[in-house]
Amino acid sequence: MVKLVRHPQTKGRETDRLSLNHRATSRLYPLDFIEIADRAAQFGEREPLWLTRAATFAGKARIFPGTTFIAGVDTIARLCDRRYYGDDTESMDRAIDSIREAGCRFLVFGRATGRGFQALGDLRLPARLLEICQEVPEPRFRYDISSTKLRRGRDG
Repeated sequence: MVKLVRHPQTKGRETDRLSLNHRATSRLYPLDFIEIADRAAQFGEREPLWLTRAATFAGKARIFPGTTFIAGVDTIARLCDRRYYGDDTESMDRAIDSIREAGCRFLVFGRATGRGFQALGDLRLPARLLEICQEVPEPRFRYDISSTKLRRGRDG
């Protein structure tokens, strides 16, 4: 089941396509219906899958309080990287605090990088962010292939 969450910013406007933010060549671009359906298919229909235009986890936390988000260590590292907040530490702290205040958490998966496998314990995170993160142990999931390569392999 795929659902579109309408945000107050889009209230009253009709849209002809769903949009997710996807990082590519350092910029964000909207995904079309075919790409969204392809990505959603990997989850099956046992649980609902919510698509949102919220670009940040602070925004997602406002929409989905009490949620446990699934993220890779690279994403968690960006949550406490001041560059993503205009080099403003206070903005970064407010974003992390808003996620905490919404009762949200992160289930964190390690990633294979050019320097080897990186796990949650390899990151230097603020204590208040680390407190809402739970690591999935490497032996329980590790399969060294990117999600993009998985989708390409599945599609032939």
